[in-house]
Amino acid sequence: MDQQSTTMAAAEEAPAPVDRFDLNSKRVQDAFEDWGSKTTIGIVAGMIFGGLKEGRASAHWQPFLPSQAGSSTWNERQRVWRNVWEQRFVRVAGGTVSGGAKLGFFTSMYCGLQHALAIYRDVDDAFNTAIAASATAATLGLVLPGSLRWRLRTSSLGIVLGAVAGLPIGYIQTSLNKKAEELMKNAPSPSS
Repeated sequence: MDQQSTTMAAAEEAPAPVDRFDLNSKRVQDAFEDWGSKTTIGIVAGMIFGGLKEGRASAHWQPFLPSQAGSSTWNERQRVWRNVWEQRFVRVAGGTVSGGAKLGFFTSMYCGLQHALAIYRDVDDAFNTAIAASATAATLGLVLPGSLRWRLRTSSLGIVLGAVAGLPIGYIQTSLNKKAEELMKNAPSPSS
């Protein structure tokens, strides 16, 4: 009886295991906020880049216009010009949407993997950045056009390049985060 009561008391005093993926924890909520803001920035940047790229390409593209022939009527010229501008608008709008979707997807994947690894490993270091960059670059290599052999080769190259670029970037990022935390701890409080 004595032994059973001591084991029950020890079990009650032992801390409960921490669930790293508790959605109500501050760390997970901060990760979701950071992921959402970076994904939004990626979508907007992709939209701007895609729209500007298609706008520039469609500025050089112009079909033969009846106004250059000189024999068409004014109404015919107006109709053709309207069609040209409608096609240009549709092309720029399509480039904007597809650019935002592409860059937004890869930004979302990179940031999501980086935060998931930090929560799973319970460490925020350069390896999280390198692994996320490698996985994102490998996925990019797989979705590029070409044969399956070409895609696999590009994907394996993406893994290497992602790791090579991700390690120094991750090291710089973690160093800056540590410096910022030290400065925040040493900063005077606003009430004094």
